[in-house]
Amino acid sequence: MFDRDQQSGRHIVEFEQGGRARAAHGKRLLPQLGQALSQEFGKGFDASNLRYMRLFYQAFPKCDALRHELSWTHYRLLLRVGAAYLLLS
Repeated sequence: MFDRDQQSGRHIVEFEQGGRARAAHGKRLLPQLGQALSQEFGKGFDASNLRYMRLFYQAFPKCDALRHELSWTHYRLLLRVGAAYLLLS
């Protein structure tokens, strides 16, 4: 599962956003991409999950650094803590 989420995040950042932190066409990208991926692969690709997948890839670009003892929920929590820390800095 981590591979799927990390690869989805990599695809969003590198191909959909051209390596930029955000897409030039703003908030439309993730809902449109989520709809297309859901039609092709099923549930789990809504805009909210895609945002986390993008953050996941940006925070952990090397899948080898991941701890498989942690679940997707643990990593989502870590991403939120990291984002809150950045806002306070």
